[in-house]
Amino acid sequence: MAKRFRNLRVPSDVAHPSTRDSKLFRRVIAERLPATSGYCKVGVRCIGPYVGEVFFYTTDILDIGIDSVVTRTSEGQKFAAISLHRFTSVPFPVRLRVGYADSTTQDVSLPVSIWAHGSRFDAVVPVRANVTGVRLWPDPSVPDWNPSNDTWGTPPRANPPGPVTRQ
Repeated sequence: MAKRFRNLRVPSDVAHPSTRDSKLFRRVIAERLPATSGYCKVGVRCIGPYVGEVFFYTTDILDIGIDSVVTRTSEGQKFAAISLHRFTSVPFPVRLRVGYADSTTQDVSLPVSIWAHGSRFDAVVPVRANVTGVRLWPDPSVPDWNPSNDTWGTPPRANPPGPVTRQ
C-alpha cells in the first residue's frame, strides 16, 4: 500500500524518514519531484519568453526612469509625450500618475510589451490640461532601484505604503 505525500505516490516502506532509511526516502522523493529548472520553464511559458527568462534566470534589478515630458497640441487635443528609459535588462509594465495644474491626477498603465523594441519608449498620452508633474510607480511597492529618476516636474502624490499582498 502506498501513502500520499504532497500528491506524490511514495511506497509505504519509505513513507516517513523518521521510521525508515532517510537516504532511501530522499532518493525516492528526489526521483518524483521536478527539478528547479522545471518550475522556471513553466514560468517562462506562463509569463512570456522574454520576461520569464529575465525574472527566472538573472539577478538583474529593476530601474526605469522618466527622461522628459513634452506637451503638444494637435487638432485641438493636448498630448503629453513622456520619454521613458529602461536602465537595466528587466522589462516591467509601467504605471504613471500624471499631475495637472488644477491638482487633479490621471493614472496611465502601459504593458510590458513596450520594451520589446529597445530600452527607450515615448508614451503619448492624451491630457486634459497643462501637465505639472509625472510620477512613475504611484504604488510604492514596486522595487525600482533608483527612485530619483522616477519623477518629473512637481510630481503628484504617491499612494500611501501598504501591504504588498492581499489578504
